[in-house]
Amino acid sequence: MALSLNMGFSTFDHDVDTTSYNCASISGGGWWYEGGNSGWCYHANLNGIYGDQRDQPAIIWYIGSGLQYEYLVKRVEMKIRPT
Repeated sequence: MALSLNMGFSTFDHDVDTTSYNCASISGGGWWYEGGNSGWCYHANLNGIYGDQRDQPAIIWYIGSGLQYEYLVKRVEMKIRPT
């Protein structure tokens, strides 16, 4: 999530990510998409569908440094609390 710090929340009808395309439309929902120099919309996408194909907008979480590891997960639960 560190890559999404200070990013606006993008949706299909309110695109504020730093890419030239609409990450929310491509990825299946709103998120704090980073874009930037990587050209990727995200390193975490909790809006995708469950699946094992790399070319679909799956629920995905990237971790690691140097080599990137990805996890395709069946479901997620996101809890937000006030600061």
